Amino acid sequence: MTQYISPFLWPTINVYKASTFDEEKDVINKPVSYGYLPLNDHITSMFAAVRSFLMAYGAIYYLSPMIQPKGAYPAFNNIASEYEMSWMLPMLVRNLLAQFIIAGFWDWLLYFSPLKEKFAPFKMNPKYPSNKQIFHDMFWTTSATITGTMIEIFLCYGYCNDYFPAFEENFFQEEQLYSNLAWAILITHWRIPHFYLIHRMMHPWKTKKIPDIGKFLYKHVHSLHHKSYNPTAFSGTSMHPVESTLYYSACFIAVPFGCHPAIVLGCIIDCGVGAWLGHDGFGSPGSGDYFHYLHHAHFDCNYGAEHVPMDRLFGTHAGVKGGLKRIWKNEKVGSYGEKGNDTAVHDGEERKKKD
Repeated sequence: MTQYISPFLWPTINVYKASTFDEEKDVINKPVSYGYLPLNDHITSMFAAVRSFLMAYGAIYYLSPMIQPKGAYPAFNNIASEYEMSWMLPMLVRNLLAQFIIAGFWDWLLYFSPLKEKFAPFKMNPKYPSNKQIFHDMFWTTSATITGTMIEIFLCYGYCNDYFPAFEENFFQEEQLYSNLAWAILITHWRIPHFYLIHRMMHPWKTKKIPDIGKFLYKHVHSLHHKSYNPTAFSGTSMHPVESTLYYSACFIAVPFGCHPAIVLGCIIDCGVGAWLGHDGFGSPGSGDYFHYLHHAHFDCNYGAEHVPMDRLFGTHAGVKGGLKRIWKNEKVGSYGEKGNDTAVHDGEERKKKD
């Protein structure tokens, strides 16, 4: 049961596991990637989706009355019928504070706090990111949060001007209760195919039959994210504005179905929090995603996430580096510094153990 509710116990359960681990006696389980999730992990991911939904619900019904000048979430009561700084600025400040509290705290705990040595044995890459990388990623993640806020602002404006299908303001209204709950519980699952498609689009397509648009998009857009081949929490949404717009646009999937704004905002939150925690670079008791870590390390594989096995379906899954040759045959592929990828990446440094 603890595994299932672990998203609600973050970060206390992570700190407890790291603090009680004995590097000399206990065994570190080697991370593996199958390209799909076992049933237990699917359940855990649903709890994580519920966490994102509850954060959105709290922001709408409990935080908005305190920070919004008209005392309600701007999508309600025609508050956002016009673009005004009075309701847009509190939304931006809220989102930026959440970013620095979650991603900033987690990076501090793992890389700078007195507990960093407790987490060190679980680092996937033995090198540690430089301060230059962390500040670089912090800047672009802040840019991405601004982009996500602009999408939320447009959604509120659209709701108030009837651009989108109407929704029932009461989330627990009986007629839509079960569909609302299903959308909320499955947030991560229904947004992952969208992530796979936009992410795969921004990597080289390795085809000569049509122009390789992916190669162009990688060079001019997505390569910024891949500068952080040794990722941290702030690397999660360290993206070019074009990419962050596409990434957070997953929330529009729910809009045509008349879903409650808490589900739509929950998707935006899930995109952010999922990326920040999933990029931390540490296996359990960290929260890093080994499947996606392999993508950062080896580039030409694992474009989606294991919740929905799109990479298995389209033959782009690699559990180890050797899987790249199986996927791409004789194409030039591989890690940074090899011919397959010439992205200029941040340098790192080896872990310095205490005497």
